[in-house]
Amino acid sequence: MGVYGYTLGCRLNACETDEMIRAVSAGLGLELTSDPTLAEVAIVNTCAVTQRSQARSRKAVRKLAGLDNAPLVVSTGCAASLFPEEFAAAGAGMVVPMSMRERLPELLAREGVPCRGARGVEQGISLPGPGAWHGSRSRAFLKVQEGCSRRCAYCIVPLARGASRSVPLSLVLDRASTALRAGYRELVLTGVDIADYGDDECGDLPGLVSRLLALDGRFRIRLSSMEPMALESPGFLERLALPGVCRHFHVPIQSGSDSVLASMGRAYTADSLSELFARIGRLFPGAAIGADLLAGFPGETGDDFERTVRLLERLSPAYLHVFPFSPRPGTRAAGMPRVRPDVVVDRCGRLRQIGAELRRRFRRSQEGTRAEAIVERRRDRSSSDGGTRLIGLTDNYVPVELDPGHSEGELTGVALGARSICWDVR
Repeated sequence: MGVYGYTLGCRLNACETDEMIRAVSAGLGLELTSDPTLAEVAIVNTCAVTQRSQARSRKAVRKLAGLDNAPLVVSTGCAASLFPEEFAAAGAGMVVPMSMRERLPELLAREGVPCRGARGVEQGISLPGPGAWHGSRSRAFLKVQEGCSRRCAYCIVPLARGASRSVPLSLVLDRASTALRAGYRELVLTGVDIADYGDDECGDLPGLVSRLLALDGRFRIRLSSMEPMALESPGFLERLALPGVCRHFHVPIQSGSDSVLASMGRAYTADSLSELFARIGRLFPGAAIGADLLAGFPGETGDDFERTVRLLERLSPAYLHVFPFSPRPGTRAAGMPRVRPDVVVDRCGRLRQIGAELRRRFRRSQEGTRAEAIVERRRDRSSSDGGTRLIGLTDNYVPVELDPGHSEGELTGVALGARSICWDVR
């Protein structure tokens, strides 16, 4: 019998799911499995960012609990921590708040899951430290930070995860070294707000990146989403402009209207975003800068929305992630007057159309350049035989098709052109 993990939400959740299933496997001797019908324990790591993600989390629990010979379903993560009764009612045999996840192997043993391994929970096996890796052999996800001390009007994450706190430098370096010895050539730093990283020994995120790059081996570092408030700090970006740092930034800008940004509690303006994107472009030529946008925030007028559209034309991001406003209990925005649902749907649709064009525009701009790509292996949906094709991801987030003969996880130079760029891959 095995342990199965299912993730909803962000990359940080995916990293944490991997930590949990590996801890349970090590502590109780269960095999890792990708087939829930073979699992004795199924861990559902839930998401509470939107009503939809919370509903999908409940649906995942119900589906697993309804299997023949159903596994013990463990519900954890943001939504389960905030709304435990919902997930118990959906069929979760255990609802584990985020504050108790490190004791998951012990809790499962108390629930009656037998220990089949030689190591066992009696030896204190719990989560294997910050930042595990998951998925393919191409990249390792390293958790370096947790929680958020910002209180944006729409966001429920601080209520679920608590205040910002950082993983000690020594532990991050240890996990990074282990990943590199295992053959990973891209380290992705993850967290809720990684730009808020702080440690007495290395200082801040640029200091952490500098220490990581001093490790032995040929590898690169990709940074996950970073708040513009931190990126605008004097010298912050300049200290990140190091060989080995991917030319890829993801910035949650949310809106292009100063009045909406102020209502959200976002401490920047449309003009400061323009300056920030320009600085990134100067320091990281050819950088892909992605952006999050929140459509239909309470009080957003048609003029506010058009300001966002005009800002996108000025910024020209490489891609967009678009979300409709979703009222979350306990947030300031939950009680604000809502924009009509049909208007929100229309605005999301328009932003996604703009995003598709921006993605094509950025990739076209990279034709004729060279970049270093890390080799992935993805199933080709258009292939009639269901085969795979080798796809590489450049440091500036352009997917490219590679000739056979490369190995998964390998770093290789590639010429970007109309035939090598994977226009169909998002």
